[in-house]
Amino acid sequence: MSIISSAKHFANAQMNKYFTGKKMRARADFCNGNLLKKMQSPHVMTDEEKKAFADYWKPYYDKTDLPFNYIGAEYYREKAGRFDVRFLPDDIYYTYIDPHFNDWTASHYMDNKCLYSRYYSGLSFPVRMPAIVASRMNDIWIDGDGELLPGDLVQKACAAHDEVIIKAATESFYGTGVHFRKGDDWEGINAAFREIGKNDVVIQTILRQHAELSRFNASSVNTIRIMTMLTQENARIVSTILRVGQNGSRKDNAGGGNLGITCGILPDGRLKKTARTIWGLEFEEHPDSGVRFGDFIVPGFDKARDMVLKLCKLLPRFRMVSWDIAIDEEGEPVLIEVNLCSGGLNIHQVNNGPLFGDETEAILAEVFSGK
Repeated sequence: MSIISSAKHFANAQMNKYFTGKKMRARADFCNGNLLKKMQSPHVMTDEEKKAFADYWKPYYDKTDLPFNYIGAEYYREKAGRFDVRFLPDDIYYTYIDPHFNDWTASHYMDNKCLYSRYYSGLSFPVRMPAIVASRMNDIWIDGDGELLPGDLVQKACAAHDEVIIKAATESFYGTGVHFRKGDDWEGINAAFREIGKNDVVIQTILRQHAELSRFNASSVNTIRIMTMLTQENARIVSTILRVGQNGSRKDNAGGGNLGITCGILPDGRLKKTARTIWGLEFEEHPDSGVRFGDFIVPGFDKARDMVLKLCKLLPRFRMVSWDIAIDEEGEPVLIEVNLCSGGLNIHQVNNGPLFGDETEAILAEVFSGK
């Protein structure tokens, strides 16, 4: 099944109708404000570092509608603990770089968890996903087999399971719109529906993750975030991190006030020595379980990498995608979420350094070339 056949993309964000004028500036202001809230010492850069940053980035800012600033540089100087001129500023990344590689307008319609089973089933390679109990799109209920489900039978479908997870099918950033309920707790399930509102909804069974990943925090499904890049020449991995919950949290998300911890993953599947939160806390071992990050090898990591490298070729309108992958009890990757745009930047850069590394200048040349 062909999902999207066209590989058209935009030369810069101003050509993407999703971001123009005031909307672009508002997005940039939001990004910078979000970083400022997390910073403890917003003036840690030396004069030499400021000059190096200005020399490198001001020519790019001059090609945008954004005012030059040091906010992104100061955030990564503080949170990553080092200066590197190639750290991508969040305001440029989310208004120019990400929209260059991804069609934000199309993602508004395609990035819907209700549709995953349609997009990613029946391929030449297996893609495991959490089983769907029921889904609601445009106020129409569908069961896990794709058949119409009368509204009065949704309760019965949920009650057939000890526990279900209810998700807003779109725009569930930072784990918002995600609810865990007992299958027979119809009052609680309805409360979740009310909070989600008119948004599309997907109800899934609970995934049982690999025992090794449960060692960090058994109450959350601890997932791998993999960012892929697609070009005419190849599909490759840009950055990988592990996200784990803490304090008995059901979610592993790092943002939105959640208690997630993130740690970079090396190419062989071993975690880096130090894990971090986006607020700047550092850990060499999990604060609750005591599992040492640097001693841990992520089970099923190679299989997860292989799967997303195949999947990303099906989505050429979205050249830079962030995939959330769980590893089940059998060590197999399970597709949890596909971020077709705005898949997160700081969790990668604080753990793994500048997102594009030695390719930074080549990437920026493409974004700002006008081609």
